[in-house]
Amino acid sequence: MAGTDNLIPTTQRSEGEAKELGRKGGIASGEARRRRKSMREWAETFGAMPVKVKGPDGSTTDTDTLGNIVAAQMAKATKGDTKAAKFIAELLGEMEKTVNVKTPAPLVISEEEAEAIDKWTKE
Repeated sequence: MAGTDNLIPTTQRSEGEAKELGRKGGIASGEARRRRKSMREWAETFGAMPVKVKGPDGSTTDTDTLGNIVAAQMAKATKGDTKAAKFIAELLGEMEKTVNVKTPAPLVISEEEAEAIDKWTKE
């Protein structure tokens, strides 16, 4: 592994050095945890802010920012954006684990399935 030549395990360091490095690591970990908490709080605050959303029919709806994000992702997913569809599926708890499979064989579906997919994507 590149860049590991100069690393010294804590077992080969003096007790004082090991304690000092552990202390520094604990301090850095606490700072990172506080930053993540702060970002999460800001996301919750901004996510709850009210916004007006204009629908495809021209009507306006009051929602919050997170609702607006979900609506935008849903619109993208219905137009075939697979990343947006994955986001929605994960949000709904439909996807427990993502598995990427590469296969040389094409996907074969029936005419009924193709029509259902075509109808679903046009709605």
